[in-house]
Amino acid sequence: MATSATVLRGVSASPGVAIGAALVFDRRRILIPPETVNAGMRDGERAKLEAALDESRRIVAAARDSLPEDALADHRLVLESHVLMHKDELFVGGAMSAIDEGSSAAFALRKTGDAIAARLRSAQAPYLRERARDVEDVTDHVLGVMLGRRSVVPRANKKSVLVAHDLSPAETAQLDPDEIVAVVTEHGSSTSHTAVLARALHIPAIVGVPGLMASVHGGMRLIVDSLRGELLIEPDEEEQKRATSRARRYKTFTKRLRERRATTTGLRDGTRVDLAANLELVREIDDTLAAGADGVGLFRTEFLYAGKDAPDEEQQLAAFRELSTKMAPKPVTLRTFDLGADKLPGFAIAHSAALRGPNPALGLRGIRLALARPELFQTQLRAILRASADANVEVMFPMIATHGDLTAARRALERAAASLDGAGHARGAPRIGVMIEVPAAVVSIEHLLDDCDFVSIGTNDLAQYTLALDREDPALGHLRAPLEPAVLVMIRAVQRAASHANKPATVCGDLAAHPYAVPVLIGLGLRRLSMPPTDVPYVRELLSVLTLADCEEVAHLATAARSAGDVEAIVITKLAPKLRTLWRERGFE
Repeated sequence: MATSATVLRGVSASPGVAIGAALVFDRRRILIPPETVNAGMRDGERAKLEAALDESRRIVAAARDSLPEDALADHRLVLESHVLMHKDELFVGGAMSAIDEGSSAAFALRKTGDAIAARLRSAQAPYLRERARDVEDVTDHVLGVMLGRRSVVPRANKKSVLVAHDLSPAETAQLDPDEIVAVVTEHGSSTSHTAVLARALHIPAIVGVPGLMASVHGGMRLIVDSLRGELLIEPDEEEQKRATSRARRYKTFTKRLRERRATTTGLRDGTRVDLAANLELVREIDDTLAAGADGVGLFRTEFLYAGKDAPDEEQQLAAFRELSTKMAPKPVTLRTFDLGADKLPGFAIAHSAALRGPNPALGLRGIRLALARPELFQTQLRAILRASADANVEVMFPMIATHGDLTAARRALERAAASLDGAGHARGAPRIGVMIEVPAAVVSIEHLLDDCDFVSIGTNDLAQYTLALDREDPALGHLRAPLEPAVLVMIRAVQRAASHANKPATVCGDLAAHPYAVPVLIGLGLRRLSMPPTDVPYVRELLSVLTLADCEEVAHLATAARSAGDVEAIVITKLAPKLRTLWRERGFE
């Protein structure tokens, strides 16, 4: 539909539609020129740094403590990590060493923070790249305290849209959700803290909007349509009326989905489909239960390693038991840590350069890194085995490329079991699964199925490796297509082999909740999908209006199509009469 407004596009971080006046907050990084100090001044510079760290830490801790106990647990965790970073040995120790070498306190802090952030920013995983922003935020906050430049988000009027280059966790903690109806930032991704906060507050948000700060000025009328990932600047009255209607319809739609929590999920003809949840944090289990998910199809255990030190066996056991106890009797699938040489977490940042290969995506990562670090792997496997003693817990190995990989992983699990038996610890014998993410695993699927109990298809990495397409490279965004026939054919091959072996197969990548892909996956024979817990009610509703015949027809045509565009056209043509309304509610039209 034609519009008179200027339209900017970005990444939808929290779904919804809102209208409001722009409240612009432009906080850019504090520039610190190189500055040296003589030996006699260094004690004073160290004292200056210590005082700034103490005051900055106090301010961030106060922001953390001001958050409501029940609404912003994820954001509280982020602020807690910022509090701890003020005493981090790598961060603070590096700055102190730079002062000892002759830098001023301010320049030493900037140099150290930038060096750590640069290491994280080169990581392949979006989550680790966003942690570079954590380091920058803390560095800027301490520098602001040191130099007397505090950043304060301006007071909002009712129905304001906060527009910013970026927001730190300490700044987002200042926001009043009763006044801010939406957030738009020039920087950030769907995993950024702005996105986390917006989802926690259930307000629309768009991040990563190019040219935002140059295009929007305070007071401008804005429509934030994060269903479409669009920001409309100075819309006319008719556009505002349409947006108001769209916002009201979406709120009613999501409320209805939450209220229609079903005890079972399936197609209109009674065909059963299980919808499980992908989790990154233990606290997400409450959202999973509220959504009525059929278990946890993927718990990404690597996020337990996000701190400076690797979690010990008891810490991991506590997390796994909490998940399995709350989810009981439904299954919880624990994927062993999927870390890479280029994306080691905080406790190993200092050593990541030694492990980095010329192409990290094809290097020491996933199961390869786990086998190369047996002390870490054994600790986690012991915790998983102990958690499975009296709970419905499964173990799944990531990035299995060959039968040799699976054999080595199973032997590691056997060694962990033997060590527990020798120590007299109770343990279980969890079902063993394999992540299918590499084309070689698809080719070898029959052999893998001989030695595992289930498989789970990670469509994000499978597409990346099949198409030789770095999924994180922004220059290749125009080539990424979720419904590429080559990937669908691989999914079909895995499903057929699993069905022949009488073993379950799950899809746990982004395709599992894609509004166009879901019918195709069901038509290919999949009966278990795993997705973010907030997507479960939507996919349940989508399935409830389809029949198996609908899905099998589009799947048959899709695997014979020549392009992803052709597949999308097939799905739209065949299923629009039944799904158009549901697609529109999610911005797919």
